[in-house]
Amino acid sequence: MLSGSAAGHYGLVHHPSGYSYVPRQAPIGRNDAGEPSVRSRRPRVHGSQNDEIVEYIIARLRLNTYAENSWETLSQGYRTRFALARSLISNPVILILDEPLAFLDPGVGVSYLQDVVELIRWSEKPIAALVSSQHIHEIEAVANQILFIEAGHVRVQSAASERVSDIDCIFEIRCSLSLSRLAEVLRPLGDAQVTENLVHSTVTLPRGTQCAEALRRIIDAQASVTYFRDISQSTKVKFQA
Repeated sequence: MLSGSAAGHYGLVHHPSGYSYVPRQAPIGRNDAGEPSVRSRRPRVHGSQNDEIVEYIIARLRLNTYAENSWETLSQGYRTRFALARSLISNPVILILDEPLAFLDPGVGVSYLQDVVELIRWSEKPIAALVSSQHIHEIEAVANQILFIEAGHVRVQSAASERVSDIDCIFEIRCSLSLSRLAEVLRPLGDAQVTENLVHSTVTLPRGTQCAEALRRIIDAQASVTYFRDISQSTKVKFQA
């Protein structure tokens, strides 16, 4: 268990060794007077230098408009952003984020994580970040190491440089075609393996096939496509059933 100290009981844990933990449910931010606030102060940094660091982090996370808001008026998504800002201002050695995308609007996850990456690299002493998340694709876009854990055991460990599928075309799709019709439409491209779950179908085509060509054929078959994702280079293919 990670132990450490927090400012009161606000949920942000700062370990004496330099760990900073931001929980899934963003804690209440408070200023030095104990009042709900988004403002904070960098340890051992004072005056204008502290102000510059704080303002840079707030601006980089696009929080300027809300910087003077009371904590109670912020949505959970913006509380998550401010909780991250407060942790970064504390200048940790390791930043631990628990489900940071849980309360963010769909479509902004990758840009938010890219902001995290830029900020931990910007520090005078780069910060290591450990993120727990169920958002596989968003994490893959920025992480250099990924571990998939199941029932307390590491099932897959992958470095960014290793994320190459042995089969060139694997994609997830949700469309109006039945599985048999989908396989028929894709047959000219080779033997298509099509599986289905409650959310989407997964299609595997022989090496050398372009997923863009597969999608074009599906659209040409007058299919209504509501979701498509090429996962050929994703570590997700390593544990496809």
